[in-house]
Amino acid sequence: MMEGVVLKTVSDPLKYEENIRRSIFICSISPAENVESARDFISKVSQEYRNATHNCWAYRIFENQTVHEAYSDAGEPSGTAGRPMLDALKKHGIVNVAVVVTRYFGGIKLGKRGLIEAYSGVVERALAEAEKAPLLPMNVYLCDTDYSEFERIRSRAEKSGGRILSASYSDRVKFEVAVPRSHVLEKCVLIDTRLVKLR
Repeated sequence: MMEGVVLKTVSDPLKYEENIRRSIFICSISPAENVESARDFISKVSQEYRNATHNCWAYRIFENQTVHEAYSDAGEPSGTAGRPMLDALKKHGIVNVAVVVTRYFGGIKLGKRGLIEAYSGVVERALAEAEKAPLLPMNVYLCDTDYSEFERIRSRAEKSGGRILSASYSDRVKFEVAVPRSHVLEKCVLIDTRLVKLR
């Protein structure tokens, strides 16, 4: 669980645009809870800029006790876009995030070194503008309770620094709750350990 490593995510989605030797680079960054939401974001941005020359992307997601990383050069020369973008995320200790860099080619070739510097640099400068939130490893429990028990568990979780992640309400309440790893919730099932964004 990467003990002792301070990790962060971006607090909110962000767009950053830059002109590099006549090519327009648009960096779109978003927090992502899991690989599925990261891929959804990448797909959405790629569709939004479907007429662009390239939509290169990368993500880092902590899920199932592992940091999952993936990237794509999206038609740029191998190793010149996706990997430098991923390296920028790693350099800043950013996880649970997806990033897409859209390029509109301006007619001047940048060369391999120029592309690496452009893609990594755009991500780094976008991250410099982004508000960050620290992430803490927490145990996630699945609970199925009546309403009075739900309120008791929610209060206890919030006092410990945890929070409710999701809930569905009918005659009973089914919910996921994250609490610090030192806390144990009775009557609930431990389903995962995740990095949870602090509010």
